[in-house]
Amino acid sequence: MRTLQLTHPPEQGEDVRVLQQLLGMPVTGQYDESAANAVYRKKVELGYATPDHNAGDLLVSYLKGTKRPTPAMVKRAAMHRGKVSATGSTARPAATKATAAEQAAMREAAVRAKAVSVMHLMLNNNARIHYPAHDVRTMTTHAIATLEELEAKIAANTLTIDCSQAVSLVAHVAGAKDPNGGNWASDGYTGTLLSGCAHITRAQAKPGDLRVFGGGTGHHVCMVIQPGSDPLLFSHGQENDPIAISESVEAKYQPMGGTFLRLPI
Repeated sequence: MRTLQLTHPPEQGEDVRVLQQLLGMPVTGQYDESAANAVYRKKVELGYATPDHNAGDLLVSYLKGTKRPTPAMVKRAAMHRGKVSATGSTARPAATKATAAEQAAMREAAVRAKAVSVMHLMLNNNARIHYPAHDVRTMTTHAIATLEELEAKIAANTLTIDCSQAVSLVAHVAGAKDPNGGNWASDGYTGTLLSGCAHITRAQAKPGDLRVFGGGTGHHVCMVIQPGSDPLLFSHGQENDPIAISESVEAKYQPMGGTFLRLPI
């Protein structure tokens, strides 16, 4: 099957229906946030080292039982299910309330999936999203907290934001904590993002995490759409943006240095 990713609008097809049947969820044929979240949770349950929201042949083979998880995956899966305790007790009954760790994993999956969805919404409406002339901000965005509020700004053709406002706006609408460390009291910039988020490596990056370019307090910031060795980034740095661009290409236009940041959830 093709590799399914969360897009806007959602991918559709018979392979999505097959996947949803294997996951035991309502079969709609659309790879929407519910399907992507179910994939993330299943990967956690299977013991993936770095679970994400994408689905392909490997996951399907695990779901069908034609491929067996590795010993390391089995160990991680056992830890996740709580099968092994200090007394060697077995897993709790299915009806038992999810642990705090499981609830946190589900919340993280939902926030990251929504962040990807919001990024695609903005990418699909980039002609209605503007960049401030001469890098001088003309509006604040920290009060925009819901998808409805964002959609209203886009529809009115009044959204004029810079790069740090763009990624912060995605984070706010997706339900994340303020990556600027300010509890959404004001708009931040690359410097507040660098001080408000944990620094991570490229290999640790997940959808919704940030990539700051440049040294010091930073020059430009993007958000990860698709992680990997050359992550696909959401970038808003000029009037024709936002765009989806690979890190390697974006780096050609940005100063050297910088880091990846963990989106606080």
